Amino acid sequence: MIKPLFLSICFILLNLISHAQFNGWGVYDSTNSPLPSSLVTSVSVGANNKVWIGTNMGLASFEDLIDWKVYTTSNSNIASNWISRVKVAPNNIAWYATQSGSVGYFNNNTFTNFTAANSPLGAFPVTDLAFDGNIVWFTTQGAGVFKYDNGSWTQYAESTLGLPLDAAQCIHIDQDGKKYIGTYNEGVFIFDNTNWTRVYNLNANMPLNNIATIYKEDANLVWLGIGVQRNDSSLLKYNFTSVQILDESMMNGIQTSNIRHVNVDHNGVKWIASNDDDKGGLIRYNDTTYSVFRQFSSGLPSNRVYETAMDDSSNLWIATFKGLAAYNEANAYLSTESELSPKWISAWPNPARDILNFELAETADFSFRVFNVIGVEVLAQKQTQSNKALVDVSHLSQGVYFVSISQSNSSYLLRFIKQ
Repeated sequence: MIKPLFLSICFILLNLISHAQFNGWGVYDSTNSPLPSSLVTSVSVGANNKVWIGTNMGLASFEDLIDWKVYTTSNSNIASNWISRVKVAPNNIAWYATQSGSVGYFNNNTFTNFTAANSPLGAFPVTDLAFDGNIVWFTTQGAGVFKYDNGSWTQYAESTLGLPLDAAQCIHIDQDGKKYIGTYNEGVFIFDNTNWTRVYNLNANMPLNNIATIYKEDANLVWLGIGVQRNDSSLLKYNFTSVQILDESMMNGIQTSNIRHVNVDHNGVKWIASNDDDKGGLIRYNDTTYSVFRQFSSGLPSNRVYETAMDDSSNLWIATFKGLAAYNEANAYLSTESELSPKWISAWPNPARDILNFELAETADFSFRVFNVIGVEVLAQKQTQSNKALVDVSHLSQGVYFVSISQSNSSYLLRFIKQ
């Protein structure tokens, strides 16, 4: 069940965005949230439903859509702003990879970074990462695959193995610790921690061996996203004997273009990210029927979808070219159009220059906290047995701010502009 705090925040934010008419959806971008950029490249969920978001202008996180934190090279020691992947390890440490070839992790409020200066990674873009327990595996575009085990590095590349692993694009590690690595035009490599097996040209009709994403669902089924251009991209199912190409005739007329990510949720539903302006979107498959969510026919803000992650409350977080989308199939975000109007709270004037007024429907103790766009608290105030407050915002710099209001057992989030 989704927390009342989370629901209340969504009621407010959904009223601020153009996708509010679609039940079950929310969209958060650089205009209505502290996200440093609307180009969201990656998303991952950790303990307590903490969501980590990678963008091309920094790394962000939040819990229950409040307590936002934004990390950039200007306010932290993160190695680069262009985040290609963010994933949370089993020990709940958030790891990230960048376009510039660096990787790192966030722990105890600081980043530990590995770059060409202090690791064997070089300056090649890091394309993906995965965990075998707390051992981290990285794929790179030019230097092959790396394993990092508590300070020790191992490289798997053509120079060390004689295998064409250098242009590695993605990695998946199954529950037995077996590694599945997709490459650019060299097929799939499977490593059982002793031996390497290459999967290449299994099907004469297979358009390319350019594997962009890979996910092993069970002992006999691996999903593959292949190709990066519309004319050569496909969704494939591999059963360790043959490859099945899933074309439009097998997917209710749904086209597959530039498949970037396959994710299987805790209900067994497959969520497939397709990244194409015209034919892309979010494909759903429940082992019976394929369906697709696209811009203008759903709450999805863009057909260019990069990645998805589901939290413990069945909220699907979706990284897209135009923001972080959130979807809940139970329509838990909102149920009726009337609930979109926050009649229980008023805030004026907005924009505000000197004084911001709040009025709540209920008279009770309440408190509020004001955050700037990078998640730093700049103001806090408490009211006793009241439903009104006058807040002096004259000292704040011009810009966008977020107010978290807590009353009884509920919390709400509002946005205002300081002139």
